[in-house]
Amino acid sequence: MRAFTTGLHSPGDRVTEGQWQEVFLQIKDNCVSCSGCKAVNLWDATLQELHCWNCKAPIRLPPKLLFEHPGGKTYVLLTVGAKIHRRHVDPFCPESVASEVIGEVVQNPANPAVWGIRNLTDSPWAAWGADGRSMEVAPAKSMPLSAGIRVNMAGKEGTLVP
Repeated sequence: MRAFTTGLHSPGDRVTEGQWQEVFLQIKDNCVSCSGCKAVNLWDATLQELHCWNCKAPIRLPPKLLFEHPGGKTYVLLTVGAKIHRRHVDPFCPESVASEVIGEVVQNPANPAVWGIRNLTDSPWAAWGADGRSMEVAPAKSMPLSAGIRVNMAGKEGTLVP
């Protein structure tokens, strides 16, 4: 509405370049491919289930990492190879560090059926299992992808949700 109605005649109300970039990054973060036809689909937090726009097949949603902040919520779909950027953890961080990759979704080399999030920072992460048990995720080590785990990445706490 701001871009194509109000902003047309009120330059001060127009969407800024930074706001456009943020929206496009959020769209990219919420893409999930159909396992059947490989079409790219968009997920958002209001959807409990997702069906492929192309072949109509149900799409199994991956787990999500949720960060809550004063401006709202940020979800990261934990798809194969997904990267967690500093902007996910802190949407108000300086632009100079926003694209820094601090974690990535990886397979356990000893057991490819097990997935986790690898710590790509120089500092350990604190994490807590759904049972409250605490653990430390050292740099270059991984934590399991398991619903209910809470993790403190770069000073901000996130929760793994189904």
